[in-house]
Amino acid sequence: MSFYWITPFVILIFLAYFFRVGFLLNDVTTTPENPPSSAQTGQMSDNVREQNKYFHNYLTPLKLSIPFDEAYSLVLNQAKETKNWDITSENAQQGTIEAVATTPLMHFKDDIVIEVRQENGYSTVHIRSKSRVGKGDLGANARRIQQFLSELNEKEQHSRSSTP
Repeated sequence: MSFYWITPFVILIFLAYFFRVGFLLNDVTTTPENPPSSAQTGQMSDNVREQNKYFHNYLTPLKLSIPFDEAYSLVLNQAKETKNWDITSENAQQGTIEAVATTPLMHFKDDIVIEVRQENGYSTVHIRSKSRVGKGDLGANARRIQQFLSELNEKEQHSRSSTP
């Protein structure tokens, strides 16, 4: 009797177990030390902060070399242009934007909080994306943050290169 089928099965189980916590995290931020929060998302627990530090350490706030007002306007415009996002709140004085992202296939609702902060002469963009239902998101929130920051960085680079 051949047991060759066991090897891929064991590897699959091992990989599923090894990566399970990262994919079971449904609350992701660029700033685990001081994550953006809203009435909808609430405060992030210490356990989730630690998991973010470990599994999503590649997500960091985006530093923009433009003044706060310009940065907030740029971030707000990018959020408004992002497909499947609905802006629910914006406060330029506090530098906050809240949105709801709807997943295309299952129409799950995920809450997004963006804070533009003035830090050491730079404007920094901090984001948090949290699923409303379920214990995991299979990396959807992290991908959403990564894509938003990438597009925002590209837009900021383009605006700087086109300014005389």
